[in-house]
Amino acid sequence: MTIERRRPLPAGRYWVDIFERDRPQWAAWISVQQNAGNAKVEATEHFPGDESKDLEERDWVLFVTTAETVWPDADMGLAPNIAGKDVHSSTDTIDRPPPEPDPLERLERMGDTLVRGVMTAGAVAVGVLVLVGVVSMLKKRKSRS
Repeated sequence: MTIERRRPLPAGRYWVDIFERDRPQWAAWISVQQNAGNAKVEATEHFPGDESKDLEERDWVLFVTTAETVWPDADMGLAPNIAGKDVHSSTDTIDRPPPEPDPLERLERMGDTLVRGVMTAGAVAVGVLVLVGVVSMLKKRKSRS
C-alpha cells in the first residue's frame, strides 16, 4: 500500500478508508469533483463498527481521478492510497501471510526433508568409513616398514 503524497493529486486510481469523522469532508470533496468531471467512485464497501474489538465504522472507497485534482489534506485528514489495476475490493489491499500448505503438501515437504537428512547421514557415514579405511591402510604401511 503506497500513499499518494503528490499535490495536486495526479490522475489515477485510489482507495481510502472513510471513517465517520471524515464523511462530511469526503462527501463534499467527491460531489464537487464529480461535478467537475475529475473523480468517479468505482466501488464502495461498508464495514460496521464493533465496540468489543474497538473497531470504528468505516467505508472503503475505490475512486478514479481523470485529471490533476485538488486534494484538501487539511480538511480531509487523510491521504489516498494508490490502487493498482489489480485492486477491485478492500480484500485486494490487505497484506496477508502466505496460505498454510495443505496436508499433502506438508507431507511432501516432510518427506523431502527426511530424504535430505538420510542422504546427508549416508554421505557422512561413507566419509567416515573412507577415513577409517585410509587411516587403517596408513597404519599397516607404517607397521610393515
